[in-house]
Amino acid sequence: GARDNSRARAPAQAIRADLVSPDQPHSMGVRDAALLVRLDKGREARDLLLEARTDLLQRRMRQIKSEGDVSLYISELAMLYFTLIKNTGDWYMAAFKDYRMASGFVQWASDQVKAYAETFRRQVYGVDQDPRVVDEALDITRRCAQLLKEVGLGVRFLLDHLRKPGGEVRPRG
Repeated sequence: GARDNSRARAPAQAIRADLVSPDQPHSMGVRDAALLVRLDKGREARDLLLEARTDLLQRRMRQIKSEGDVSLYISELAMLYFTLIKNTGDWYMAAFKDYRMASGFVQWASDQVKAYAETFRRQVYGVDQDPRVVDEALDITRRCAQLLKEVGLGVRFLLDHLRKPGGEVRPRG
């Protein structure tokens, strides 16, 4: 009854705090999310985990300096984005065994890929950009994006749309 609910609330709050900690090791994040699922807080756990991963991505992205070397910037950006998306997928699949929760990760990953594509286009398709730099940036992205296959995500739609400056990133249906 109501008393049981209040007893579950305190541990859930502690688990939430752990789950969003940027220093959280992989195994602890998976454990915390699984505990919240058992407390019937699966959707909340999913949202907290993905928000924390978005925050981490944005914090790390701000640490990448664009010093005029587009290829270097794109390689650091691509490695950050695609490694973090892949690792989040690993965590997510381990924490949320219920296949009905998978769509939350897929939507989040899609949003991150779109954000990457926007930054890519801003950086790569600048004024008078050397076509070799564009080709190199596309190649770097293609190689890093292969990581997403390990968590079951196809990236063809991303790569198709990176070729078009100003084009929207949208899966072909």
